[in-house]
Amino acid sequence: METLECFGFIITWYIVIRILIISWLWPLLKYVWIIYLQNYNDHNRKYFQPSSDKWAIITGGTDGIGLAYCHQLAEIGYPLFIISRSLKKLESIAQQLREQYPQCPEIRIFQFDFNDNFESNNYDNLEMAIEQLSNIDILVNNVGISYRTAEFFTDITRIEPNFHRSIINVNIVSVLRLTLICLPRMIEQQNGIIINISSLSAICPMPLLSAYSASKACVDYFSQCLCLELNDQYPKIFIQSILPGFVATKMSKMSPSRTVPSADSYVHSAILSIGHTNRTFVFILHCLHYKLYQFSNHCFIDIYRRIAYKQMLKLRQKYLRKEALAKCKRIQ
Repeated sequence: METLECFGFIITWYIVIRILIISWLWPLLKYVWIIYLQNYNDHNRKYFQPSSDKWAIITGGTDGIGLAYCHQLAEIGYPLFIISRSLKKLESIAQQLREQYPQCPEIRIFQFDFNDNFESNNYDNLEMAIEQLSNIDILVNNVGISYRTAEFFTDITRIEPNFHRSIINVNIVSVLRLTLICLPRMIEQQNGIIINISSLSAICPMPLLSAYSASKACVDYFSQCLCLELNDQYPKIFIQSILPGFVATKMSKMSPSRTVPSADSYVHSAILSIGHTNRTFVFILHCLHYKLYQFSNHCFIDIYRRIAYKQMLKLRQKYLRKEALAKCKRIQ
């Protein structure tokens, strides 16, 4: 009897230590230290070496998280190569950054629609433009698209006819192709940083956003595998997967709040995580969101996914009512 009691005592404390300390407390303490306790300037001096010939490339750099990375990296002193679909936006953003950050040595822009597929000749033109950059120090694979509203996989083409092709080309092909262009240069230089913007929905699957969740899971898995491939041979090449939840951007259509950070504050924290972790949620509440998802999976068998599914159904119904109302007004 005493042996069984002793065994039960050991198992109980193993579970407590494993779940509360290793899985919950340690990651949260690490987040607190990275985001709130370390010195921003000391961190930047250690992990970034900006100069006029070390370029930072940002895709989707005219809105949201991509634009916030442009601001942060321009402030640090990197020359920027910004890629986006809208030439008008690119020219406007480039002018604003030049005026706001005189320490930024140079800003180049490149108009490109990532809806083009992997073998598009336009990618060859982009590659030639990147080859003209002396050194590539940072690549931020940020460009991405999501659903206009929550919708069933087989019905999304009713709203957006080419959606399935677009989400593959923009969310997946762009990351693979830009990495293929830039990584060999980083290997030659023996250093560099690649930041891939994934999503919390990559590891907390979101019903009625199925194709988006799957595309971001691809980005996350690709980042993890690439990190393992390069870690031993090229320790100074840093690969990072960013897993944001809701951030106040044009894509999310949400305003900043206590639970929804602004793109600028989110990226400011993301910059602080460089050198410390290869995979991060950045925002502490996004990390807690994932931990609750894990806990519900262990204890309540898919309750999280059922709640998420019901919430997505409500969003879909709200969108359909809005569309029906707009249609009635047009008829009248």
